[in-house]
This record gives sequence, C-alpha cells and structure tokens, in this order.
Amino acid sequence: MWLAPKHDKVVPVIDKQIKEDVEKYYVPLGNPNPSLTDEDVAFKESKGNPAAQNPNTTASGLYQMTDDSRKDAENFDKSLIGSDYSDPSIQQKYRDTYIQVLSNQLKSKGVPVNTDNVNRAWVIGAGGMSLLNKAKPEQMLIDVLPKSYFKKNKAGNYINPNLVGKSVEDFMNDPDPYNRKPNTTLESVTF
Repeated sequence: MWLAPKHDKVVPVIDKQIKEDVEKYYVPLGNPNPSLTDEDVAFKESKGNPAAQNPNTTASGLYQMTDDSRKDAENFDKSLIGSDYSDPSIQQKYRDTYIQVLSNQLKSKGVPVNTDNVNRAWVIGAGGMSLLNKAKPEQMLIDVLPKSYFKKNKAGNYINPNLVGKSVEDFMNDPDPYNRKPNTTLESVTF
C-alpha cells in the first residue's frame, strides 16, 4: 500500500492508476501554486503589452526588461544586437537569453537554479537572491534587500509593492514573486 497526502491528511492509495495520477499531479503543501510561465510573467509585468514603458525606470516591453538587462542579454547572445525590441517575438528572445544570464549568475552565487528562483531573480536580481540566500527566513525583506527596492514613486506608492511587508520566508515560499499580499502573521511592520 502506498500513502499519499490529501489536503492535510494521509490516505491510503491502492489503485496503481490513482497512485500514478497523484504522483504526477500532486503539488506539495509547501508549494501550493505552480511556477509562473512566461505568459504569466508578461501579464504581471506589462499586462501583456509589448509597448509598455515603466514611468520610473528604463524597463519596457512584455517582460519590462531594463536597458542594462537587455545589454546583458546582448553580451550573452550577440545576435540580439540591433534587433527590433518593439517586436514581441524579439522580446521573447531577450527573455529566453536573459533567463540563461540569470541562471548563470544564480549558480555563481550559490543560489539553486530553478524556475521559481529565476522568476524571483527577474524581480530582485541575482544579487538580491544571493542576499536572501544568506539571510534568516524570519528577516524582513526591507532589512535584507537594498533600500532602493522600497522607494516610493511621485504618487507615494511603493515601486515594488510586492516586496513590502514580507519576510524572506514569505517571498521564497511563494512561487509568485509578484504577489502583493503582505505577511499577515506580523502584528506590525515599520518602514
């Protein structure tokens, strides 16, 4: 007999097909959400608009790549130089290439390379991931990441609201680094 978790209880699984289905589709309780796809990231970054421009940075396009990120991608893949970045298919090539750049950076900093960590690095950079990798889980992101990540724009809104009120553990356990839900277990957070 094989045991499989169901909700937060353990139930016996007898049928071989059921066992195979559970193994194939079961997501561990610690990670109830699947990793973000490229389409998810494009929607979260730009609402799927290839002409989107961040008013606070040089980030643009579907994936809101900054000028520096695009240069890093071009240094990695010279065929991108001179490409028409307004073309969504070219923006996808930049994303694919920059994922390789981020993966190499994460690996060199001792951060495990996986889809969730690459997506997190898309938000806070490989350097930010390195800082989190060295931090205690209960530390607040504002105490670990550079203060520039917590700036406010002219309207008084955080430029990265998805980082506000979260601990390292909150951020690292959520496969969606764009999630804006703060840590609700804290009684108060001072910024």
